[in-house]
Amino acid sequence: MYDRKISPSVFYSNYVQTYGNRDVTELMVVRDLRQFQSFLSLCAARAGQFLNLSALANEAGISQPTAKSWLFLQLQYPQKDW
Repeated sequence: MYDRKISPSVFYSNYVQTYGNRDVTELMVVRDLRQFQSFLSLCAARAGQFLNLSALANEAGISQPTAKSWLFLQLQYPQKDW
């Protein structure tokens, strides 16, 4: 991102839009895209911290199994390159 001189806000916005609108909807059913985007933001805010899946799910307003499946999806299919 920085070596390409892309601002973090533009990069993140494009990442969420591409990942959420295309990849996620093709790989699994996400009923509420805004809720998924909120989940991604919460994950990003916790980068480098120990994962408390229950707290993450509660804050995102989703069940723990849903948080686990969405997190697993991110780990299995990370956004590659811009």
